Amino acid sequence: MPGSVEASWLQRSLRPALATLLLVAAISLPFVVLGEQRTLDWTRQLVEHAGSALVVALVSLLALDVVLPVPSSWVATLSGASFGFWAGLAVNWLGLNLGSALGYSLGRRIGRVGARRMLGERQLSRLSTSFERHGTWSIPIFRAVPVLAEASVIVAGSLRLSPARYWIASLSSNLGVAAVYAWAGAMALDGASWLWVFLGSTLLPGALWTIAHLRRPAASAS
Repeated sequence: MPGSVEASWLQRSLRPALATLLLVAAISLPFVVLGEQRTLDWTRQLVEHAGSALVVALVSLLALDVVLPVPSSWVATLSGASFGFWAGLAVNWLGLNLGSALGYSLGRRIGRVGARRMLGERQLSRLSTSFERHGTWSIPIFRAVPVLAEASVIVAGSLRLSPARYWIASLSSNLGVAAVYAWAGAMALDGASWLWVFLGSTLLPGALWTIAHLRRPAASAS
């Protein structure tokens, strides 16, 4: 039985991993085709012409990451690359906080039954257990982990976690995540290689996702 559980987990995990890989390849294509400097110049031109529209787009994408498959780490990194650290931090924090509000409100509205349908029994059970054990600490624990970050705020709402405690944990953890990716993006404006931006926006969340999901087979077997 443990072997079948691991095989089933691996099969389910390969699909989002493959989708993520294809997404990263698509986003990286301009750097391969145009080159690093031309891509950076294109990004700066986009900022000059788009202006506030780009801010609205980035904030909206980060907020909607709760319900849509948005590559939030890349969006948050682009924010730093487009506007610099401090402005990128503000854009990222606003977007993440709006997403936290959306996820929490959605969770409260749909309740545990709706969360089960939306996230699946396994995901809901795992996150619910984490909230029972760690309380609001579960929010910063999962905040930088793709998929689990979005699911955790929905579960927090479905469990009707205290709004005050929820927002204390969310605002602080969102600030940390927003700062990390804004800094990674701002490195490009300071002349650092986009390779480091790529590593920060792709490998970091990928590593966190892998570590979090490697615990699933053992948990399921027990």
